[in-house]
Amino acid sequence: MYKDLIFLFVSYLLGSIPFGIVVTKIFTDIEITKEGSHNIGASNVKRVAGTKLGLLTLFFDMLKGFVPTLIASYINSDIYFILLTGFFAFIGHLYSLFLKFKGGKGVATAAGVYLAIAPLPFLFSLAVYILTMAIVKIASVSSLLATLSIPLFLYLFKMPYEYLVFSIVVTILIFYAHKDNFKRLIKGKEPTII
Repeated sequence: MYKDLIFLFVSYLLGSIPFGIVVTKIFTDIEITKEGSHNIGASNVKRVAGTKLGLLTLFFDMLKGFVPTLIASYINSDIYFILLTGFFAFIGHLYSLFLKFKGGKGVATAAGVYLAIAPLPFLFSLAVYILTMAIVKIASVSSLLATLSIPLFLYLFKMPYEYLVFSIVVTILIFYAHKDNFKRLIKGKEPTII
C-alpha cells in the first residue's frame, strides 16, 4: 500500500517537471512563461524557440506520462492503480509542484498515458490531430479535437470501461485548461502554429 502511494507521488513529481522551461533554459535565454502564449507546452516552445526545441519538449512531456504508466502496468496489474498513475502524471503537468501548482494544458502528457494503455486508440487520435492541424493549423483546435476523439476510439476498440471514464475526466480537465484559448478563438486571435 505504502509503496503504491510512493509510486503515485513519484509519478506526480515526474509529471510536475516543466520540460518546456527546462529545455528553453538549457538551450536559449528565453523565459518561455513570458513569451508567446506564456504556456510551458510544446506548441508555445515551437512558436517562440523553434521546431527542434518544440519537438524536444513534446517528447519529454509525453515521456513523463508514458514511462510511469507503463512501469505501473508491469509492477501492478490492478487497472485502477495503472490509471491513477497516469492521472497523477497528468495532474502534475496541469498543477506542477515546481510552478506553485500552475502548469500546462496536459495534452502531451495525457497522450503519453494513452500510448501506454491504449496504443491503437492513441494512434487514431493522433491521426485526428495531424489531419486537423493540416487543415486549420491551430494547435489548440487540433489538440482539443484529438482529445475529444479519444473516448470515442476507446469505445470503438472496446477498451475497458474504466479507460473510458478516465478519458472523459481527462478530456474535461484539458478543455478547462484551454479556457483562455477558447476566448482567443472567439475573438479570432488564436495564433497558428505555422
